[in-house]
Amino acid sequence: MAMAAMPKRPPRSSTRTLGHSYEHEEESNLLNRLMSMGFPQNRSEKAIATTGSLKEDDIGDCVNWLLAHVDDPSLDELDSRDYILYLCPASGQLAEILAKFWTDSKVAAPNGAHDSFPHIRLTTFFRVPDGLMPKLLQVIESTIASCEYVKSNYELEYQSLTDDAYRYVGLFLSDSDDDTLHDLADVIYANADKIGVLIEPYTRHMHMSLAYRFSDEHQTLIESLASKIDTNAKCNWELRVYSRDIRTPSHELREVTHEYKSLQSDEINLDVGDTILTELDSIHDSIDGWYTGFSLLNGKIGQFPGNYTFKSFSEHKTWTLVKAVPMIGKPPLEKISLYENVPDEQGSLDTPKELSFLVIRHAERVDAVMGKDWVNNCFEASGKEKILKRFNLNMPDQYVKRRSIYDFKSDPPITEIGRLQSTLIGKGLAASPLKISAVYSSPSLRCVETADYIVKCMAPEVKSDIKIENCLFEWNGWHRASPPTFIPPSDLKEQGFNIDVTYTSEMLAFDLMESLNDYYERSYKFCQSLIEKYNRIGGCVVLVGHAGTAEACIRKLAKKPTLSQRDFVAFINKVPFCEPILASKVSGEWAAYHPPIPKLWHMDNKKFDIKLMTDLQS
Repeated sequence: MAMAAMPKRPPRSSTRTLGHSYEHEEESNLLNRLMSMGFPQNRSEKAIATTGSLKEDDIGDCVNWLLAHVDDPSLDELDSRDYILYLCPASGQLAEILAKFWTDSKVAAPNGAHDSFPHIRLTTFFRVPDGLMPKLLQVIESTIASCEYVKSNYELEYQSLTDDAYRYVGLFLSDSDDDTLHDLADVIYANADKIGVLIEPYTRHMHMSLAYRFSDEHQTLIESLASKIDTNAKCNWELRVYSRDIRTPSHELREVTHEYKSLQSDEINLDVGDTILTELDSIHDSIDGWYTGFSLLNGKIGQFPGNYTFKSFSEHKTWTLVKAVPMIGKPPLEKISLYENVPDEQGSLDTPKELSFLVIRHAERVDAVMGKDWVNNCFEASGKEKILKRFNLNMPDQYVKRRSIYDFKSDPPITEIGRLQSTLIGKGLAASPLKISAVYSSPSLRCVETADYIVKCMAPEVKSDIKIENCLFEWNGWHRASPPTFIPPSDLKEQGFNIDVTYTSEMLAFDLMESLNDYYERSYKFCQSLIEKYNRIGGCVVLVGHAGTAEACIRKLAKKPTLSQRDFVAFINKVPFCEPILASKVSGEWAAYHPPIPKLWHMDNKKFDIKLMTDLQS
């Protein structure tokens, strides 16, 4: 994508001031833990509600959100969110058919339905104070668990409605099932009212929209695709609870396409993958292409160049999935997306009985902590050579030898903290019931170092040399100009790394024009080749890669639609350093789980400015 031209900004004033009881016990413990860390109750409740966090394991999401929103002017002002209830196909044949229809129709005849996902609306939006969110979920869970109107299958009828002004294709519930769902919704309304949550009844005939706002020329094609949907196919349905910022309806959503670093105090940074809720008046009244809005990533309010963004109609991408309750009257799952069908309340899996993959993101990288210019700052000239100047204790005390120190810019090592992270994960893996069959690593130095520290923790009889595999390198879309220069496996071996120099990578060349779908495809094909190679052996194959490796490797194995670039970026931004994700085949289907390894949590250690103690300086 070509870089947008910066609109010239004239001088202006900068004076504007910018279910089930065990789960709710955990939510209470989560709130108490946040408050014990010094966060006020109102902010803690807001973090829990906004991130959809329900268990103590989610404390990291809450803390990260609170730290990101420390400069959010609305942090102590807004105390509610909007909620909506959807009935969604979660899995089964019908869910797969609908996912394929969405993909095929989006390519052939894009229309308004593609701004959302397959669903049946049960309510309009309703407002819930942050402190009442856990009670609302308890009401919904208990209703689904006990209500006579809960069904696992619904009768759907295909309909196409067309007139001069409107074209619509959808699946409508039979009159009987429509009555049943309305009865269920009425029970939820009544129970919610008892805790002080008012939900306005949804009076329309319940349906699933397949296509609308499409042109005449696409009518026949859409009807042809939709009419082939087998409405009798089996489906596992979920009642999903979504939430959104209450300011969403009065703002225009604009997705960021280009990064921008603020230059003035009344501006905000733009990060690719973020969505800016933009004031409508600032768009209509703008004469210079600058708008005013706030970032959903950190809540900061300010001005930004409009042509670094584009108008988005996909509001649902800004929503939070708070809860997903299976329509079978059993304990609900925690959060459903690709990572679903967890076998127990922790979302972890005991020792897999068949072949599994443990996908681990590399440990903390130097440039993420020290900045992009770290190479220029830590190597200084000494005669004709460059020598190490360790200006931070978290920098490596020694570096691998390579052709040029400037190769570290595109292929950085891990930090001292990163070495500790890798070692802790290695010790956890060594103590786990997982039987390691092989270890593969991306050629990136940060991945190789992470894998090496993990392997060093293995017992001698099970230690596995690392196989360097180019297929595990991150999406080449980040490296359009040129790929990094990697250290050859033989050179790594000579420097003491546990490398299998006899192994030849399945991918020998990097395609710099690779699309995101191409990246998914190469990751999927590599996993397929590993399945063929290790299926009889079984055990666990460790894959050390990047933030997107687990997503790229597991999604197509799980037969789920690939993510858009925006959603992919949003996902990888949430994957911590050294995070292990287990992919295993249970009941014939691949899915992702927490591995049987204890969690690794630690807090950021931020820079301290001595100027804060100016009065104590001489």
